[in-house]
Amino acid sequence: MSYRGSPGSLTQAPGQSLDFDAVAWAPILAALWRYGLSAATVGIGLFVSTHLMAFSDRANLFLLLLAVIVCTYYGGLGSGLVAIVLASAGAAYFLLHPINSLAIHNVDDLLRWMFFVGTSVVIMLVIWRQQKSQQIANRLTSAVPRSKPGADGSVGKKAQPSEVIRAGETVGGGQKSARETVGQNLAMGLNTGTSSPPHETLSNREDQVFRLLITGKGMTAIATELELSVTTVSTYRARILKKMNLTNNAEVICYAIKRGLLD
Repeated sequence: MSYRGSPGSLTQAPGQSLDFDAVAWAPILAALWRYGLSAATVGIGLFVSTHLMAFSDRANLFLLLLAVIVCTYYGGLGSGLVAIVLASAGAAYFLLHPINSLAIHNVDDLLRWMFFVGTSVVIMLVIWRQQKSQQIANRLTSAVPRSKPGADGSVGKKAQPSEVIRAGETVGGGQKSARETVGQNLAMGLNTGTSSPPHETLSNREDQVFRLLITGKGMTAIATELELSVTTVSTYRARILKKMNLTNNAEVICYAIKRGLLD
């Protein structure tokens, strides 16, 4: 079997071919983008900062902090870490006294350098955590199936004839009926009647655990934040799942997304 692929083709389909060179180069190009972004942004920040020193006795590290934020946001955690290393070394060598030396003799400059490194690490972790949470929410949202009208055995008042037929075939064929659909919607809190949503029936402590579960936190993290034991948090979680008629944390997060409980 021979593969005569056109550049950039990454999958094989009938009448097409697979370019192994493109597959091999893909991770290399991705790494070049991430770490090249770090080098470029930190380099620009150092260049501008050194020229601004002509107007001030003290070096301004704000542009280097901005470079770390940009690298983490667009390049990910690895790019942010590289940016912090380059920026802290560049600041010590080019901006802090003595110039052209990695050693920092001035106590004030040393404290400013330590504050810069600590702030950079905290901001990088916050951005990375926020991006991971958003990715999890997007994956869960995309995993929720979207059925056509009538596919679940229920139809609206203005349903087309084809939708009515499809609903009848669904119920007649032993698939999910309209009654089962209502039951599932009640479990997921999608009912529009007068009854309260399931999450509003939770106790105060259960609600606190529920609010932390939908952010993706684990049992240990929740126990630490609420100053409880892991066993107690696990008990509250079991009560929450029972009251809301759910089976796992993924369904809890899906429920929160559908109800708009996630900021």
